[in-house]
Amino acid sequence: MHNQEIHNKEIDELLNESGTPCVSIIIPLHRVSPERTKDSIVVSKAIKNAKELLNETYPMLDIRTIVDAIDEMVSKFDYTHCKDGIGIFASPRITKIIHFPFQVVEKIKVGDLFDSRDLLYHKNTVIDYYVFSISKKHLLLFSGKGEELKEIKNEDFPIDYFDNYEYTKPSRGNSFSSNTLKEYEKDKSVVQEIRLIDFLRTADHVLGKY
Repeated sequence: MHNQEIHNKEIDELLNESGTPCVSIIIPLHRVSPERTKDSIVVSKAIKNAKELLNETYPMLDIRTIVDAIDEMVSKFDYTHCKDGIGIFASPRITKIIHFPFQVVEKIKVGDLFDSRDLLYHKNTVIDYYVFSISKKHLLLFSGKGEELKEIKNEDFPIDYFDNYEYTKPSRGNSFSSNTLKEYEKDKSVVQEIRLIDFLRTADHVLGKY
C-alpha cells in the first residue's frame, strides 16, 4: 500500500468515527525558527484547554484514558519538522496526529464526531502524484501527497543501469592501427547508446502500471 493510500485511510477512519467523546484539537504551527520555538508552548496550552473542556462537557465520564493517549502522542511529537499545522484527534477507539500542509485556525472541539473541516480539505485538495527520477545509473520512482515523498521500492523500482560492455584496447605490440582503436571506441559508444535506450524503454513499460 502506497504512502498516500495509508494517509487517506487514516483520514477516512477519523471522518467515520462516532464515539463519546471525540476530541479534536487543531493548532497552527511554524515551519521555521525562531517562531517554531513557541510551538510547544502553544500546543501545551491547547491541550490544557481541551482537558478543561472535556471535564466541563462530560463531568460524569471517566476521561483518563483519552487524556493519557493525548499526552503520549504529544510527548513524541517532533517540533523540528513541523508543517503549517497539526490536528490531534482522540476518542475511546482512535488516537491520531494529522499534519496539515496548509494554514489552519486554532480550534478545540469535544463531541460525538471529530471536527471534519480541515480533514476534508486535506483529503480533497492535497493531491496524490508520482515523481520519476532519471539519471545515467538509476531510475527511481517516488509516490507523493502534498509535500510528502516516499521512494517506491518493490519488484519494479529502483531500476539500475549496468554498463558491462567489455572490450580490450589494442596494445603497442600488436598489428592494430589507430583507425582500429577508433573503431573499437565507436563500437563501444554505439552499444552503450543501444543499451541506454533499452534501459529507458524498460522503465517506460514498467511505468505503465502506475
